[in-house]
Amino acid sequence: MQNGYVYINRDIEHWEWYKNANTHRVFMHLLLTVNTEDGRYQGHVIKRGETVTGRKALSLALGLTESHVRTALNNLTKTGDISQKPTSKFTIITVCNWEEYNGGDDSENPEFNLSQEG
Repeated sequence: MQNGYVYINRDIEHWEWYKNANTHRVFMHLLLTVNTEDGRYQGHVIKRGETVTGRKALSLALGLTESHVRTALNNLTKTGDISQKPTSKFTIITVCNWEEYNGGDDSENPEFNLSQEG
């Protein structure tokens, strides 16, 4: 289980997929589940901002049909919010501009540093 924060600018309400419930939900799930550190999985390097998944796994995790997931992933790919790299067993999904959502080191963001005394 990964810990930490995902920083979402309030301007997201102006994002083109904000009112598309399935696409919005898939993207938020991806933001919450991508790697926060580089790693490896079955011979593949999985970088920060990437995750290993597939339509079926996303469907089960989100309670959406595989068709809804496929459409959402296609929407997000088309607009450059994510990129997809299929393998024979899974897909590596990259959240483009991950650093915008990562927020950097929590110690540099005092409003989010729970250990800081006020």
